[in-house]
Formats: sequence, C-alpha cells, structure tokens
Amino acid sequence: MAAIGNGARENENGPEVEGRSVGATNAVRNEHGEKQESREPQGGVATGATAGTAGTAETIAPGADSVPSASASGLKRTRAQSGPHSGQRRSSRFRALSALSKGVAQVVRGLQGIRSVPMHDRLVWASKVGVATLVLVLLGSVFLSRFQIGVDTQSDKCIHGTVFLIDKADKELERGALFAYRSRGTKWIYPDGTLMVKAMQGLPGDRVEVTPDFEVRVNGIHKAQGLPLAGTLTASEARRRFCGSATLQSDEAWMLGTLPHSFDSRYWGPIKTEQIVGRAYVIF
Repeated sequence: MAAIGNGARENENGPEVEGRSVGATNAVRNEHGEKQESREPQGGVATGATAGTAGTAETIAPGADSVPSASASGLKRTRAQSGPHSGQRRSSRFRALSALSKGVAQVVRGLQGIRSVPMHDRLVWASKVGVATLVLVLLGSVFLSRFQIGVDTQSDKCIHGTVFLIDKADKELERGALFAYRSRGTKWIYPDGTLMVKAMQGLPGDRVEVTPDFEVRVNGIHKAQGLPLAGTLTASEARRRFCGSATLQSDEAWMLGTLPHSFDSRYWGPIKTEQIVGRAYVIF
C-alpha cells in the first residue's frame, strides 16, 4: 500500500483511489465505487496530516498519534524514582507536625497552669521577672560600656593566653602589667588600629637600650634577648636599624611580649599612651 501523503492509494482490485492529500481532490470513492465528499479543514491546513505533491511529505503540526503519552511503565519508573524521596519528605513533614503539635500542647498546658494561679500572685511574679530583666539589662550595659573581650587568633602568640578581658576604664600605667592598645605605624604587618595586647615594660622617663648583641634592657635591667623576627637581615643591618638607646617621653611606653617571637617595641619602638585601650587580663 502506498504511504499516506503520496496523494493516492490502491484498493483490493488494483485501481488507484484518490487519497487524503492536502491539495488533492475533495472527493474519494469507497469500495463500491461510490463517490463520497471528504472533510477538508477550514483554511486548508490539515492538523495531524501531511501536505505535498509528487511524493513529497512535510509535517504541518503534530497529530494525536505523534504526541508522547505517559505509558504505564513510564509512570512506574517515575514513581520508582521519586518514591523514596517523597517518602522521606512525608516522614520529615510528619515529624515536624508531631513536634509542633507537642509544642502547642505544652504551651496550652502552661497557659492553663497560669490561669489556675490567682491574679495577685501572677502580678507579683510578673513584677519580679520585670525587675530581674531590668537589672540584667542595666548590668549588661554597664559591663559593655567598661569592658571588652579580646581574642588572639594567631598561631604564633606573643602572650600566654587566648581570650582577654579588657578594662577600658583602667589606663593607669604599671610596669609588667598587660595592656591592650591600638597599633599605629605597623601596617606592613598589621593594619593601623589592630587591637594588640603586650606587657608594659618601659614607663615614661625610663632608659631603654638595645645592645649590639640584641639584648633589651630597661634602666639597665634585662627584659628580652634577640631579634627573631628580623628575617633575612644581616647582623650589621639589624644593628643599624634596631640597636641604640633612648629615654622614653612623658607620653611613651615600651611594650614587650612574654614569648620569644613577639612582634613588639624591639621592632617599631615605643607606643603613645593615647593608643592604650585599657588594662588586659587573661581569661584563658
């Protein structure tokens, strides 16, 4: 049998019968040779058929036979693929709803318990809670206005300790005490304004000296030895840059770490007392 779209087909007895081609005649003959009128779509475009002449077929629009349908096996595959995930989602939703219902039940029981308390006792309890909350807020504001927490995240530490409590109201200079201050003039290592904690070893008026063998003395008393952070500098270059002696001015302090690899006044000199944030205490 000729393909539909070639414009003709053969019947059982051999003669050709006009087929359903767009652009062919509008009449066809049945098996008894009787002439019947064909149904031509309005506008001459056959949705779901083919168009053309002289054996050429061109698809105009997909018909019902060419639209993919969801077969039973396809649905089974889809369910099989999404089944475990959907089951997990249903299980998680059920657990969430169960937890929510338990929470609501607890709140309801709590409210029922409050209702059983006399109004006078409720007011007393509420006033105590309010007073306690106010006291906590005031204490918190006082604490934050005076104290600050500092955390040292460096792997090579300068001071024994990681977390420090800084008393911003205590800036009285004391030899050997820890103080927090804001760095200045060390931006090749730390940005200006970095919070640092060191031990104050030199006070205003003290004589500070770094000897040619890199010993640090304050008023002739040994405080530190060596310049381990001098890097690749030769001994002569390190002496030229870091060795010498000076008397601290009235607004200067000499800061040293308590560990050998501390980056301190040996490398950048004294700090100004206005840089001090407050006295520091090791928490742990």
